[in-house]
Amino acid sequence: MRYLAPYIWIGVAVCVVVGLLVGVSYQQETSYSKYDVKGAGEQTSDEPENAGGNSATSKENDPAKEEDFAQQQPDHVQSEQEREYSRHINESRSETVLLAKADAAIHEASYENAAAILQELCNTHGASADARTLLKLAACRETLGQQAAAFQSYQKTAAKTRIQPLQTAAKLGQARIWSTSGKAESARNELLRSLLTHRDIRSRPVESRLLHQLGQTAAHAVLADIAGLSLLSDDILHIPDEEVAAEEILDELVLSPEVTNENQPSHKIVQRVLKLDDSAETILLEVTTPALPALELLTQLVTESELELRIDTETTELLKKRVVSVNLKGVPLSIILDAVLAPLKCDWQQTEAVLVVNRLEQTTPIQQHAQAERLLRFAMTAAPDHSLAPHSQAALASLKQRSGETDAALRGLHRTLELFPAFRHPDSIWMNIGKCQLDTESASALDAFHKAADLGDRSSTGAAAYVYIGRVHLRNNSPQKAISPLRFAVEQASGAELQLDAQILLASAYLMSGHFKETQEVLAACIGDVNTETRRNEIALLSGLLRIHTQRSQLQRERDNSKLLTAANHVDCQTAFGEHWWYLKCVAYHELGFHEEAERLSKQFQADHNGLPVELKTREMIQSTASVRFGEELAPPRERQSPTEQFSRWLPFNAQTIQAGSANDVLILCKNVLTNPKTSMSERQQTLRLMGTIYQQRGDHDMAVKCFTDNLPTIENEETE
Repeated sequence: MRYLAPYIWIGVAVCVVVGLLVGVSYQQETSYSKYDVKGAGEQTSDEPENAGGNSATSKENDPAKEEDFAQQQPDHVQSEQEREYSRHINESRSETVLLAKADAAIHEASYENAAAILQELCNTHGASADARTLLKLAACRETLGQQAAAFQSYQKTAAKTRIQPLQTAAKLGQARIWSTSGKAESARNELLRSLLTHRDIRSRPVESRLLHQLGQTAAHAVLADIAGLSLLSDDILHIPDEEVAAEEILDELVLSPEVTNENQPSHKIVQRVLKLDDSAETILLEVTTPALPALELLTQLVTESELELRIDTETTELLKKRVVSVNLKGVPLSIILDAVLAPLKCDWQQTEAVLVVNRLEQTTPIQQHAQAERLLRFAMTAAPDHSLAPHSQAALASLKQRSGETDAALRGLHRTLELFPAFRHPDSIWMNIGKCQLDTESASALDAFHKAADLGDRSSTGAAAYVYIGRVHLRNNSPQKAISPLRFAVEQASGAELQLDAQILLASAYLMSGHFKETQEVLAACIGDVNTETRRNEIALLSGLLRIHTQRSQLQRERDNSKLLTAANHVDCQTAFGEHWWYLKCVAYHELGFHEEAERLSKQFQADHNGLPVELKTREMIQSTASVRFGEELAPPRERQSPTEQFSRWLPFNAQTIQAGSANDVLILCKNVLTNPKTSMSERQQTLRLMGTIYQQRGDHDMAVKCFTDNLPTIENEETE
């Protein structure tokens, strides 16, 4: 113990000294905090005691010192340097707090609040606003559907930064907005150019998004020109749109290392080649090059791939003038060729070991189709686990179906459901499966549409699925079963066009079921929304059939017949949505007395859709001359009237009941009667009198006289216009 005593005393002494030093420091700090003036740590008075306990006496005796005392307070005497430092600290803390609030709002899906905070920060900093802040603002605006404002923010971000993930995310945002604005080809070319400088394309989330979005954009460029990606187009499978979410876009940035978009210098352009065979899709390359002419790059690529390159003179001159930079690793030669040549409006073809490059005035659909398939396959191979992978799989299936490979499309769709059980849009996949099975497996198609309707409740896809269910019931000659799903479709349809299509089919189902009051109500509801000639003709056909089944006045029926004839002549069953239009058009001709035209149309219906229940019903109707009563069984066949007897039954011979718009149609039918070898003399005279009356009303008196005097020996060669 005695050996420890000196150390104990030394410890006590150290503690005492430290305590004294702390006390002195505290007094100095307190003193400076009270009396600090313009200079850091300076005093403005030679008598600090006057600012202490005797300050009151001092102020009473010397008013000037009272002013000095006020100046001595710290809130009033900070130096300009200190105020600037304080302001900087406060702004930094404020900006940090605001950014934290914006990030929290984004991850809580409160995009409006986040956009307001980020906009405030951008306004504060002006042109010096941070690129990451601009990107967050752009993502929020895009999520909110503010496309124009989002595009501007993406543009500013891309121009402001050289950090590759930030720049790529901004370009992807621009391309998404371009694509949804009908500029899919421009978006594809921009993404192809961007692809050339992404070396680690398989390892970064942002680059993986680039691959999938590029492939899907290329697919949209192919399919958008065909049918506008309509949900009710049998030939186009619906590619689900990505639900743009700001938090997902920004989370991918966190996982992507911040590298600058610069090529590393190298003495060799093509550094490594993995060649499985001569196909450009199986030759993998590692390419690093600064800016150089496209022709020189292509020559190096093809030479290292042990292929032969053939380019015409015009294309050679173009490629000499265009400069490209490449920094890629493990990318197929075919993808590099697409990325270099497509933005230059050039194309490449391969025959065995020969690559031929040509300039194109306009890319053909076949070439665009092949390129889109290549890009989608590469995306699925390079980034199979990205959130956009199921979208790419669906796009690939759509391209397969469009090229006539329905079985391959079906396999791809079922594979999408197997590989991505958590996919957000299974309703779209089942919808596409139903479309693929519509012509071959009607029962399976109906099951698929029911699944799509159940999974897509209260969505456009669900409404479209209900429309297809109604269509299948109509083609199965079960109009009563079609009513309920079509009513669901009308209620759930979010777009005016889809709702109108659902209403027209619902009116068809009501009419074919014999519910005439409901038919009239639906037709009245949709007439105001018609904006296409096709829909107007379909509504006119339904209205005409409704009138001849409900109109009791013979005179009124005769006046309505010409309208029905015109509508029937203008409805195109090949393009109309639903096979039941063949039946309804045949009914119109049948009721108007044109049995030969009805029979001709029925035979065409049989050739295109043989065996459908509604097609069999149409054949039964043709065999009977009894008037069709919707909702009732057909009457047994009876002896058929001659063509002109049927014709004269509904067309009165005062042509005042014929509207100007349908007179040409009547003249065409009159011509058919006159050229029919079975037409009797009395029937010919009646037909000529009708034609003469029409020509007389038109003011064509020469033709009227020829008709009245039966002086038309070459009627089959004359124009009826």
